[in-house]
Amino acid sequence: MGKIRDSIKTQPYLLSMGQIEVGEENSNASNDKVIGKISENLKDTQINFVLPVAYVTEQDDKYHLLSGGDIFEAAKLAGLKELWVFLISPSKPTESKKVFEQVRTLSKLNEITIEPENIDDFLILLNTKTISELCSLKIGIGPKTAPKVVEKRSYSTLGEVQAIFGVKKVLRWLKTYNHKQA
Repeated sequence: MGKIRDSIKTQPYLLSMGQIEVGEENSNASNDKVIGKISENLKDTQINFVLPVAYVTEQDDKYHLLSGGDIFEAAKLAGLKELWVFLISPSKPTESKKVFEQVRTLSKLNEITIEPENIDDFLILLNTKTISELCSLKIGIGPKTAPKVVEKRSYSTLGEVQAIFGVKKVLRWLKTYNHKQA
């Protein structure tokens, strides 16, 4: 192992874009619209606030991306020279592969960004769809809940919906709806 590799700790690092390798597990990025939005934000701020996860490779100064492929692609599009990543430095190189499944599972929690227009579209959906239409959307509103959604109309804020049906449940509906729209 090289000297640089031995001195790296598991923590956030600012890496040169050229130091980051992207593997197949990270190559199926979101649609161009999502990457374009992320890229515009990165152009304005010049810094990423959500950290992709990478691990130390056998090669000094090369790091393999485990999650955050969309952020990496958007950073390239925005012309960033460096990117903040959370770097995992296991004691053995083979441990990085074990960490991958955990990172993949946990990173799903950060995959979906909810924009204000997504909330507006979601509220319109709740205020206009019939019981059967709500059930057929397959966003988590079933035949027992759909009549209650229709009965309690009209909703003007996400908070109103959450007060009636619960914060977590409504966020799951919204995230599922948002994911299907992407």
